[in-house]
Formats: sequence, C-alpha cells, structure tokens
Amino acid sequence: MDGLKVDFATSANARGHGAIRDIMGQAVEHIVATLGAGTLRSIILTGAMTRGEGTVLERENGSLLILSDLDLYLVGAPDVDLPLLKRRSSEIACSLRTVIPEERMAAPFDLAGVSLEEIASVQPAIGTVDLRNRGRVIWGEDVLSGLAPLEPGTIPPSDAVTLILNRIVEELMHRGAGSPATVEMGVYHTAKTGADLALAILALLGEYRPTYRERADRLGEIWEDPRLKDLRRHLPDLPDRVSEWTRWKLSPDPGTLALVPGASTSQEAADELWLSLVPAVEAVWTWAMLRWTGDPSSEPLALAPRIGQMETARERFRGWKRAWRRGDVGHGLGDMLCMARGIPCGSPASLLYAAASLAYFASPGRDGLDDVAAARYLARARRLMPIPVGGDGDWDGVRRVLVDYWRRAVMRGMR
Repeated sequence: MDGLKVDFATSANARGHGAIRDIMGQAVEHIVATLGAGTLRSIILTGAMTRGEGTVLERENGSLLILSDLDLYLVGAPDVDLPLLKRRSSEIACSLRTVIPEERMAAPFDLAGVSLEEIASVQPAIGTVDLRNRGRVIWGEDVLSGLAPLEPGTIPPSDAVTLILNRIVEELMHRGAGSPATVEMGVYHTAKTGADLALAILALLGEYRPTYRERADRLGEIWEDPRLKDLRRHLPDLPDRVSEWTRWKLSPDPGTLALVPGASTSQEAADELWLSLVPAVEAVWTWAMLRWTGDPSSEPLALAPRIGQMETARERFRGWKRAWRRGDVGHGLGDMLCMARGIPCGSPASLLYAAASLAYFASPGRDGLDDVAAARYLARARRLMPIPVGGDGDWDGVRRVLVDYWRRAVMRGMR
C-alpha cells in the first residue's frame, strides 16, 4: 500500500517478515479506506512486531501462519469525533477478519482509536512504555518523535500483576478442541504466557527489559536475588523453562507437539503442554500477589479476592456503573443479587480476574492440585464472578462464562 512505512524487521524469520508486512499493508489499506484518510493523523504499531519478535509458524507444507497480534493505535486528526473513532475502531477490528482470513493470521487484530493528547499524557505501564519507547508509525505523521520516552522503572507493581491476569484469561480462551489454527494458537499462547512470566517478575523488581530475549537472559542473571527466594523454592528451573518458552515463542517449531509423550493428537499434545505451565503460572502469580498486596497469606483462595479489595470504594462503584450502563451485566433478579454481593468486593473487571485465576488454577488434569482443592477453587471462582453462573458449574461451564463475559465486556467483540 502507498504510504506504508515498515523499514524495520518485524520477525526473525525473513519469510515471516514478508508475510507480516503484507498483512500490515492490507490492514492499513482497509482501515484508511473505511475511515477516510482525513480522519486519521497516524497509525502506530506496538508490540512484538516492532521489536523484530513477531511470531510466524512455518508449517510442514511450507505455508506460513502469523501468530502474533497486530496491535495498532489509530491516532485521530485534530478535529475528529474521538468517541466515534473509538467505536469504529472496534468495528474495524472485527471487519478485518473478512479481509485477512485465519488461515494466514490466526491472531486477533487489536485496534484502539486515540488522540495525540492521550498518547502524550499516558501514565507509565508495560503497554504505554512499549508504545512510547518502541512504537513505530507505519502510516501518516510521525507523532512519536516529539514525545519523551517513559522510564521503565516507573511501571507500577499492579501492572505487572495485571499482565499475568490478562495472560490467564487468554489461556482460558484457547482451551478445548478446535481447528488446526486453534491448536497452534493454543501452543503459541502457552509459550507466550511462559515467556511473559519473566516480564512480570522483572517489572515487579524494577528490572524491566524491552525484548523477550533480554528478559529471559536477565532473569537468569538475577535468579539468586534474595527477593526471588520463594520462587526458587517452588520453581528451581524457572529460568531454563522461560528460555525454552521464549525460544518457541520467537521461532516456533511444529515438531514440538510430536515430542509430547503419551499424546495421540495435536490437541492432546497442546493440552499437555498447557497443563505443564499452570503450576508455574500459579507460583509466579502467588509471588507477584504477595509483593503487590503485602498480604501474608500465600493461599490463592485468600489472595484472589484481594484483587478487588485493592480498589477504592469509588473505583468499585464506578466499575459497576459503567458495566450497568453498557449492558455488560444483566438487569434480572439474579444479576441484581450478584451486583449487590459484588460491589463491596471489587469492580466487575477485578472480580473477573479473580475468578479467572482460580478457574485456571483448577484446570482438570494439572499437577499439584487434588480434587478437593480444585473443587474449592472452582466454587470460589463461581462466587466471585460478576454475573451469575448457571448450570452445575463444572469447569468448562465456568470457563465458557468467563470467556464470554471477557469478550463482550472487555474486548468489545474484537476477539
């Protein structure tokens, strides 16, 4: 497409870079044609692709599948109707799937309509540090060059915890049987979640590093740090495991699934790889929650409700008010009772995170958790949900309710 600016490597795989560039061209062309060039000032790419770490799987038949998300900020022109741009960005994210099929790009399209003023005034967080320090303008005016970088050391501890919580919800989204692309995306997310454990740990310790390679290396370098004593006790081989997850994330190998012992199908192999990750995520989640909350308990059942309790009463009420207005929570009697019970405990978003964490830790077949403990986790997850969970509340039923709510209320239909 004319005006596309991709003068940087998006992937370590040369063929993969070409495939990503083609996808970007199609996406930008569709966005500009739909909104009109006069509506936009710039289109900014963020995420792994800006660091040359976009994940592209080369299948055994030679075809390519892009697994990394396409994260784009659509910067509106000075006189644009910003609320309308934000709404249309979500709509375009959905319509892009009609232009670029899952056979070429299994990952979702994440589009956010913003003003330049919003980018200039963002508060430090993992995503905003990446945007301001590593973002790339791929179309339009270079609006980033005049903005000061954000200091990684200012990332708040809560954001490192939120990173783990987001990965947990995404993991739950990719469970169950599906198409080959779904299996491949499931393995990709397992590797990505495992690799991102290093990012969460480093961000909490003030040791943030921008790339996956640097994070894996840095975790190994500081592994004997006294602050990591509890993690070393529960996960003595974590640096090695993070390095392996990082290697697969950056250079995925379809033969990985064939190496899983006892698996007769690709889906079974993907599930086994995922289940081997769950205890590691729980250990890092627990360590991170203890550092963030200062709570002396090390039990997930006690720590999960603290996610909402860290919010102020005002934040909880405003969260429920927004959910009510947008229709994210129902207006029936059961929904009202759920709201009355939930407001003192947290906003809908924080309750969703808490419930998702416990449901994830209760995954059937995982190591290190007996049936009694798993049932307690699942029962508490049901009680923490911001909406009623019908039926008998089996694990997959709770997972589906969690994922459906996340897609509707958080992703706004983009995934």
